[in-house]
Amino acid sequence: MTRRNYQTIAKRSKYATAIVAANTMAADRKTIDLPPTPAKLRITMSKIAISRRSMDAIAAQAEREFPDECCGFVIGAGADEQIRPITNIQNRKHAENPAAYPRDARTAYLMEPKEHLAVLEEVDRRKLPLRFVYHSHPDHDAYFSPTDRAQACSFDPTEPDYPGTAYIVVSVRDGKFVRAATFAWDSAARDFIETPLIVES
Repeated sequence: MTRRNYQTIAKRSKYATAIVAANTMAADRKTIDLPPTPAKLRITMSKIAISRRSMDAIAAQAEREFPDECCGFVIGAGADEQIRPITNIQNRKHAENPAAYPRDARTAYLMEPKEHLAVLEEVDRRKLPLRFVYHSHPDHDAYFSPTDRAQACSFDPTEPDYPGTAYIVVSVRDGKFVRAATFAWDSAARDFIETPLIVES
């Protein structure tokens, strides 16, 4: 499937339903993301940067929502960098249809579609980069599973849905933040690779 402009897709109200429908087919963890958005990371060959304020907010959310997974976005850069937490509706979908959603929020997340779309519309309207997609792993390590990779390239397995956007996975054990790992697309390897995250004061 060819890559599509997310601004156009995000304006189609029926797409919010499509996100939920697509997730009924997910065999493992995580949500289906929307199509690409132009984005620029402060990224070199070896590092990605995030502010201390943003990292602390993500860790606090992960601890607060434990033992469930949390999820959200980081938008903007520099003084404009901001966190956009998204409601994880996995428990609700699991209760409604456990056959279609066998996992609950302890091992999976599903972004609330309207909140998801609102963030994409915001970055479009304010012309901000979509810096990071993040989620937590309660009582598990911070890793990027094959399913994470597949769903990060849900429209074309050879290209990321969000060019220039990195993924942060947060490990939380016994309700306490342990570590965060960041995964960025490597165009030469055509895959996501773990990349050092520089937390700036």
